[in-house]
Amino acid sequence: MKVFPDFKTKFLPDVDKSEIGNTYGRMFGRYGGSYVFTMTTSSKHEQEVERLVSTVSPNAKKIYHLAGTQKFELPKHEVSIAEVFRAVEKAKSNFSVFA
Repeated sequence: MKVFPDFKTKFLPDVDKSEIGNTYGRMFGRYGGSYVFTMTTSSKHEQEVERLVSTVSPNAKKIYHLAGTQKFELPKHEVSIAEVFRAVEKAKSNFSVFA
């Protein structure tokens, strides 16, 4: 006698059961190895933000840029959150950071 129902069968009857594990693997592979860092400044400080990010994380990749807002992907293995916060605080003392 089964005490607990099979979760995949009882509660997800219309879902392809093989997709449950595959989706987790794809999400971890895509999002698991890096942080996304976003900073918004005036357009004249964009290069300073790029320099700041490259000093914190030499292998950072710029993934978005529009009108002073920049997003970077920072590999988790080469940066700590504390380092990022220190760098942002330093940047705020040098120029205006909006977000």
